[in-house]
Amino acid sequence: MRISCHCVVLVAGLLAAGEALGAPPAERTVLGDLRAAYGPYVREDAFGFAAKVSAMRGGAYKFWRGSKDDFFVWVKGQRPGWFTDAGTFVLQHADVHLGNTGSYLTEARGGTLAYGLVDFDDSASVPAGIEALECLITLRELAADKFIVQTREQAAAVDGAFAGAYREGLTSGKTANELLRDDPWVSEAMKKGGKAKAYGKMVEKMTSGGKFVAVKAGEMEGAPPKEILVPMTGADDPTAGEVAAGLAGMLAEQPALRGLFSVRSAAGLQGAIKDMGRRVHLTSAGSQGQEKYLVLLDKSAGTLGSDFVIYLKREIPTAAERAVGVKPTAANPAERLVRDAWALTDPAVGDYGWARVHGEDFLVTLHEPWTEDGDPDVVGTEADLVHAARVLGACAGASHGRAGAAAREALAGCCAGERFEELRGLADGYAGRLKERFAAFVGDPAVTALAEEAREAVEAFARAHG
Repeated sequence: MRISCHCVVLVAGLLAAGEALGAPPAERTVLGDLRAAYGPYVREDAFGFAAKVSAMRGGAYKFWRGSKDDFFVWVKGQRPGWFTDAGTFVLQHADVHLGNTGSYLTEARGGTLAYGLVDFDDSASVPAGIEALECLITLRELAADKFIVQTREQAAAVDGAFAGAYREGLTSGKTANELLRDDPWVSEAMKKGGKAKAYGKMVEKMTSGGKFVAVKAGEMEGAPPKEILVPMTGADDPTAGEVAAGLAGMLAEQPALRGLFSVRSAAGLQGAIKDMGRRVHLTSAGSQGQEKYLVLLDKSAGTLGSDFVIYLKREIPTAAERAVGVKPTAANPAERLVRDAWALTDPAVGDYGWARVHGEDFLVTLHEPWTEDGDPDVVGTEADLVHAARVLGACAGASHGRAGAAAREALAGCCAGERFEELRGLADGYAGRLKERFAAFVGDPAVTALAEEAREAVEAFARAHG
């Protein structure tokens, strides 16, 4: 059953997680921990929790990206003192990996891009070392995922590249855009900016006869679908009227997305909705299972010269909130994400809004063809890993350019001397834990059954709608 009250859900989730994590080892399973953390927030169907489980079986790197609650519980157990003094907490992205760097729009109608951190689902005010520790773990998992065998000296060089770039991002006064202006990976991602005609072409590819194409094929022939759009006809799905009312409320109170719309009333927006679909992005791991919707609106309601697509993504309490009770930076999880994103991007992200729809809180953005996330698949060698470390460090460090001097000093101190060596040791420790937990996860018959349920459902959907 779907529960709308975040307070009740959060308390229930934390109690369940506490019971699972505190149980004797023989009674615990990794799947049980995952269900305790995410179960209250995702649907118990093949495209919800089962799809998340299936995605996380794709490798330890994906498992790491999709199971951050255990990380926070483990860190607090290792360093409880970090969490006792809220005065040392600093607002951080709290989920930095290569896929959460990328280009982003600085204004909603597109064309102007910047580069930095993206996807602020788990942003939180947490102890200063959390972000750097996550990056060090990410680099270890990325090396393992790409079968890059490192000597101790090579591993130290990768960590050092991250630390140097992180400190420079914190202290140089430059944005990530400026720090990475000549980076070849970043230059490639920024090429799509300014191509206004690309929007109409994107919509043409996504639709047929004024309706969404339900199945987005994989990149290789015979590969599973990359994405599906499930018709929104169930009791748990918002209606067109609810979506329109949420968008109208957002547009009345928030300016960021107003320039996209020539129609802003609930009745007018409802009349302009041509199609809606529940988006299941099958390659995602971190937010897999959370409700995501694409809404196709007639061009008469917008300013882009074509039909346009709005993306709604349900936001939930962050991993730090769920796992260790860190206080949220805003009561509404979607508003928290947007305000944190504004604080952690420079220039600020320009196409984020939040709306209340069907009793839940959603991030609202323009679905567009211009931006591009970082791709872990570009990493194949030790040199690539060093390159990735520098990109992660520059983006994470520069995200704090508008923070106070004390916050920047605390963060910089995490990447030097004994404190940095402490973080490196913790990263090694948690990487070992991840290896064990992932092996237990993929070896669990219940995990296999859920993954099979998701696979069969996707294949059946593709046959019916392909």
